Amino acid sequence: GDPTNAVLCLQRDINFGLGGTHTSDPNSRIFYTLIDLAGTAGGNGAGSSTPMVELTGADPNGEADRERPSINRQGSTYTNSSFLVAWQTLWTNPPCPGPFCLDDWDVEGKRLDAAGGILTGTWISANSYTNSWHKMGPQVDGYGDEYVIGYSMIANPTALPLSSPVPAGSRIACESYDWWTQPGVIGMPQVVHEVPSGERLTLTGISYDSGSRSHAVLVYHDNQAQEVYATKVGYRNRVVESLTAYSQPGNQVYAGGAVFDRDGALSYPARHAFVFGVTNGSTQPV
Repeated sequence: GDPTNAVLCLQRDINFGLGGTHTSDPNSRIFYTLIDLAGTAGGNGAGSSTPMVELTGADPNGEADRERPSINRQGSTYTNSSFLVAWQTLWTNPPCPGPFCLDDWDVEGKRLDAAGGILTGTWISANSYTNSWHKMGPQVDGYGDEYVIGYSMIANPTALPLSSPVPAGSRIACESYDWWTQPGVIGMPQVVHEVPSGERLTLTGISYDSGSRSHAVLVYHDNQAQEVYATKVGYRNRVVESLTAYSQPGNQVYAGGAVFDRDGALSYPARHAFVFGVTNGSTQPV
């Protein structure tokens, strides 16, 4: 939001004696820090940052595990919020009644203003009220208080460790929100890709068209078919176009990030760029 600052969000494990220091445990929390890009904060030069702030509350008893935060890439200064941070949550002692009443992974988040302040309220995915499915590995992008959030889903009670090593599922879903002109859901969550079952699909990137605000592109891979996909969704999250970006029998794929590319003068067509890695089954990248 502020051109002189950037926001970094991260997962931090509290380590209540469950595995010692520097280990992943079921008591992770989400923090963020404001990074000074202009070299003015405290006179310490560019790169200095404010102290880390916890987004997820005090939680002294380790009541929930919160992992895999994601934040949109570009903020604005003319709307209430500049950023949305989303993460996955699994409650040890779920609050009932409510969307977290059963012990499945859910997706929630907080909005930040241009100065890095936390806005009131906690955003909860509309799909979090569906307790028969885990929701994991959220990816966020958006601009001007409009955001698109994607994540993987797998049927509950699929056995998952407290700290799931891979947020893979049998569905990729997304939903979008407009807090600027009409606070609330723009369109109900939509499943954009589905396979019969198993921990197969992992969402790794999402890019939002901040020019027209008309669509977003989700990038993900299937670790069984070893294919990379890109799916474009419209304003209400329905699939507009989908393609297989890479498919080569015998090779192993790893999808990566995505970004929207368009200059201020609109001198060339808008485009979404994304990256992925490929190995040939041995130690050599393709």
